[in-house]
Amino acid sequence: LPISGALYAMGFNNGGGLGIGTNDTLPHPTPLLVVASGVSSVSAGFYHTMYVTTSGALYGMGYNNYGQLGDGTTTNRNTPTLIVASGVAFVYCGYLHTMYITTSGALYAMGYNNGGGLGIGTNDTLPHPTPLLVVASGVSSVSAGYSHTMYITTDRKSTRLNSSHRT
Repeated sequence: LPISGALYAMGFNNGGGLGIGTNDTLPHPTPLLVVASGVSSVSAGFYHTMYVTTSGALYGMGYNNYGQLGDGTTTNRNTPTLIVASGVAFVYCGYLHTMYITTSGALYAMGYNNGGGLGIGTNDTLPHPTPLLVVASGVSSVSAGYSHTMYITTDRKSTRLNSSHRT
């Protein structure tokens, strides 16, 4: 029987995005032994995966050539790497970028910033978590696409983050 809160991986594993310590493909659901329970949120991007634990820690694994894991490097990681120790509520991966919401509702961005999809007002790539100052609190949901991001504030107003969004 599956274990509640355990993280399971399956499929193609280029860049180590499945977090199993190798780049081997997994044809069947396989539990990550280093994450036996306690996962509250998970998202997979293009060869990278991020997850949040029930204690609010953020981990990343996989392809990291644009800093989308947020560990301050561009080194690929084939096992889970701690990115933020606490305070993360939800994570969502785009193609080569990652967005997360803190427990206070702040929105953070990291990774490739093609077209301004990180919402920082430039096209600069970010290899570490960077807060979006225009939404320092009140974000309830986020979703990331190929090179764009959408989020909803607690007052239910949505803002599209791309090169046409100016802060």
